[in-house]
Amino acid sequence: MNIQEVVSRKFIDMDEGFEFTFEPIEDTIKIEKIPNDGYISKYLTRDNYPTSPDEWEDNNLFLVHYHKQFWVDRPDIVTKEDIRDWYQGEKIDAEDDYFIFPVKAYIHSGVHLDIGTGGFPFDAGGWDTSHVGACLASRDEFKTEEKGMEACKSLIDEWNTYLSGDVYCVVKEKLNKDKEVIDYDIVCGYYGEKYAEEELENF
Repeated sequence: MNIQEVVSRKFIDMDEGFEFTFEPIEDTIKIEKIPNDGYISKYLTRDNYPTSPDEWEDNNLFLVHYHKQFWVDRPDIVTKEDIRDWYQGEKIDAEDDYFIFPVKAYIHSGVHLDIGTGGFPFDAGGWDTSHVGACLASRDEFKTEEKGMEACKSLIDEWNTYLSGDVYCVVKEKLNKDKEVIDYDIVCGYYGEKYAEEELENF
């Protein structure tokens, strides 16, 4: 296929002439001919306005981070000063209700997170690694520190998916006999291309 944007928010396969409302990820495009009635196309497109994990508002499991280039807070539960004190070995009130794990961030033309202290293998000098974040997991919800750690690792994976732009919309369009779009459905917010492709199959 040879997809080109011909006018704002309209894309054309210059080889086959099919029209798309959104910019498709080419290897996800599936087109079905409807006898005497045109075509159905299904494909993935990038979600350019995804909802961040912080907007899920789950007070049982969440990230806080206090770097000027990546700031996420929950001041009603824990403050920047609390986390600073916690990093310095002091007991803080949030520990009564939460397991707390350190979060490091590699910040250089983007943000990549991980649980733990120390540096990243790809940041040998440690110049781009910050240690001003934490993941909090509810003691009531997760019961043990091990389960809290597993939950935090899963949350950090979701954050990295979001921060890397690996979030998609699933699109289904009806086209007329001239291969022009006449109607469409779109559902966004699928984290990870593999998961999005599975949803595309069932859409």
